[in-house]
Amino acid sequence: MSLNKTRSRFLQRLQHRKHREREGCFVVEGVRAASAALDAGADIHFAVTSPRLETLDQNNQLITRLADGDFETTSVDEKDFATLTNTVTPQGILLVCTKPAMALDSLLPDDKESGGKILVADAIQDPANLASMVRTSAAFGLDGLVVLEGTVDPWNAKVVRGSAGGCFRIKIVKTTAKECLDWIQNSSVILLTAEVGGGDIAAARFPMPWALVVGNEGSGIRPEFRDAAHESVSVPICCEAESLNAGVATAILCYEMTQWNRQ
Repeated sequence: MSLNKTRSRFLQRLQHRKHREREGCFVVEGVRAASAALDAGADIHFAVTSPRLETLDQNNQLITRLADGDFETTSVDEKDFATLTNTVTPQGILLVCTKPAMALDSLLPDDKESGGKILVADAIQDPANLASMVRTSAAFGLDGLVVLEGTVDPWNAKVVRGSAGGCFRIKIVKTTAKECLDWIQNSSVILLTAEVGGGDIAAARFPMPWALVVGNEGSGIRPEFRDAAHESVSVPICCEAESLNAGVATAILCYEMTQWNRQ
């Protein structure tokens, strides 16, 4: 079976950020990410598979779930499937899903003392780093990830795939730096910045709700967040090492902060 031209062109458009934003949709590739989308009850428009999926899908569990879904699944050959994705080694499954619409207020529970752990990505441009931040947010039970302008699109196929399903387990809010900072200040959220030279995160103690801002590896955090921060925190490293990448640093910082909150 072949995919009709309308859907084929639609998938090709979704490889570009401006079209994802215009259409309100994104592409999910790979067995793990597709399974996570189904688990989360994502709004799926349609699915496309290739014969390779049969070799990767243990006991045909994913294939059965696709067949039971209330959306259309089209099977194509490997050559046609390769034209629909920019993945080097496709796993024979992709979904087209509606992008979730989340607001900043959704990140805070009614009882702020029992929740409100927020990560803010400030101009993170590497898809792998943002994917790691999404995955970390989900792994440590954060209430959401705020993505500011200048950051790679969280619905970029590489980010979605690299998040290992994390993008379906946390709330992701895209907004401007001004809107985010105004909201943090008006909501009485403790603002923390991750910066070289900040206080040792292992000794930090911050009640919820808090928002941790992690900035671009090259230029760091934008001045307005630095100026408004209650405190800056860091991961102490040996003097021989220049720095940790944003994804690794975020994982360590979030572990330490959520560890104290749990206790």
